[in-house]
Amino acid sequence: QPDSIMCAAATLPISRFVQYDFVGPPMAGPWWMTSDHPSQWSVGCGGFSLRDRSKSILMSNTPACITPAAGKLEDQQLGTSWKYLKQRCERVGLVVSKPDRHLAARFAIEYDLYMDVLPGEDSRMPDGCTAHYYTGPRFDPGSRKPKWNPTPKPSPQECPRPFYVPMGCHKCWFWNHRTWKHMKRHCPEAVHMRELRAIYKVGVEFTGWPTRPAPKPQKGGVLPDMRWLPIDMMSGKCHGNCELAQPIDIERTILGKYHK
Repeated sequence: QPDSIMCAAATLPISRFVQYDFVGPPMAGPWWMTSDHPSQWSVGCGGFSLRDRSKSILMSNTPACITPAAGKLEDQQLGTSWKYLKQRCERVGLVVSKPDRHLAARFAIEYDLYMDVLPGEDSRMPDGCTAHYYTGPRFDPGSRKPKWNPTPKPSPQECPRPFYVPMGCHKCWFWNHRTWKHMKRHCPEAVHMRELRAIYKVGVEFTGWPTRPAPKPQKGGVLPDMRWLPIDMMSGKCHGNCELAQPIDIERTILGKYHK
């Protein structure tokens, strides 16, 4: 999707993930419910994802394997309903696989770089550990129900935070400010992409919620922005009208204005 980009300084290469049928950045943990996994995280977001094409087609053509849409996006189905989908596919001889959320975070990130480890998930930490990395609200709106409520509860001991750079960013500036601070430093490609999105007002964080401004029709051809030349101008092969437009004046984005 246009809110995704790869990071040149990634810790792991893409070859580390091609063995899986589906992988995307973990979503959405305590931020909003998308998973039936005890940790509240699912793998993963479809906006920046790697999928086995032949396996996906085979699953779609096998009614006993697929999940009825029920109004949910396909990555929510692959996350929320994964264990049931996996069981159904295995019953008809289809083995499907994806990495756990910690490895998926090395593939790409959207929310938290570090997540809690539940008891029994890692033999090195039998009681698990707590990431203390989530920066969102503590409770559901209008209630005292905790946003972060994994089962079973991990130890309050803080999880280790080994340094890494994800292979990709999917809207990694939008949710966790700690994640964005890390990505700004180690994935300049994501910074540049966000700047372009602000210029062209792509995404609700630059247009307001829930709709973006209505497009203003222009008669005739639109001149290219002088900062980004078309390939024919860059190569000196422009024919016809080769004029350029001045940069347009865009309202400066105010951090936190469109989402809290």
